[in-house]
Amino acid sequence: MSKGKEFSQRAYRKPISSEKYFYMKDGRVIKNIAELYEALKKIDERTFSSHVNEKKNDFAKWVEEVFEERELANALARCKRPMSIRRAIYKHMK
Repeated sequence: MSKGKEFSQRAYRKPISSEKYFYMKDGRVIKNIAELYEALKKIDERTFSSHVNEKKNDFAKWVEEVFEERELANALARCKRPMSIRRAIYKHMK
C-alpha cells in the first residue's frame, strides 16, 4: 500500500473523541483532517492568523498530536497560507 493511500485511509477521516476536536476562533469545530481541508477553503484572514503566525501553527500541532501524522504535521508547519496547507494535505492524500 502506498504511503498516500495509507494516510488517506487512516487519518484523513479518522474519527476522534470530541475532546480532541479542533475549535477554530470563528466558532467552527473541526473533527478530522478532511474537515480541516474543507474549512480552509472559507477561512478569513483574522481566523487563520490567530491559528497560524510567526509564533505557532495550531493546525500542524493538532495533526501531529491527535492523528500522529508527523510527516504531514512537518509539512503544515512550513505553511503560512490556507492554500498552502490545503496543498500539503492534498499531497499526503495521494
